[in-house]
Parts: sequence; structure tokens; C-alpha cells
Amino acid sequence: MGVAAVAAGAAPPSVAVAVGDVLGRGEHPEASGLDDPSTVAITLEGANAVTLLFGNPVEEMSGQVGFQVEGQELIWAIPEYVRTNVFKTADDMRAE
Repeated sequence: MGVAAVAAGAAPPSVAVAVGDVLGRGEHPEASGLDDPSTVAITLEGANAVTLLFGNPVEEMSGQVGFQVEGQELIWAIPEYVRTNVFKTADDMRAE
């Protein structure tokens, strides 16, 4: 870990997500799920909107899913809990 995928061209503050391994560049690896991803658009005050793309579980990496920042070339493996939690409401998070 320790690497961060940061939205290119976004004005500070920028979006950073803790990521693991690079899975590829450009073309979506087969079975990544990034050709039809779950998406989250984030806009921080004073910054450009950034869309995060979440794909399928990575077969050879238990507990990891495909991830890409829309418009960027690198495709990453990130912990599955990031994808799970980003789609929860604040009330869902409080209930845990």
C-alpha cells in the first residue's frame, strides 16, 4: 500500500485513494468489470469533479477489486471494503 491514485488536474484539495498493485494501463483487463463499472462522482469545494470507477473482484488477489480514476490510464487493485463503503449512506456508516 502507501501509493495513492490522485485525480490529474484536480485543484487542491485532491482526491486520494489508498491502492495496491497496478493491474494495467489504458485498456481494461478482461474480467476487470471496468467496461461497465460502478461509479462515484466526487466534487470537493473549489475543485473539479472526479469520477471513480469500481470494477469486479480481482481473481488472483483476494479481497481486491479493480479501480480507475476516469480519464486516467492506470488501473489499480484496491481493497474491496473501499468499494463497499463508498456506496453507503452516512446513516449506514453510523449504524456499523
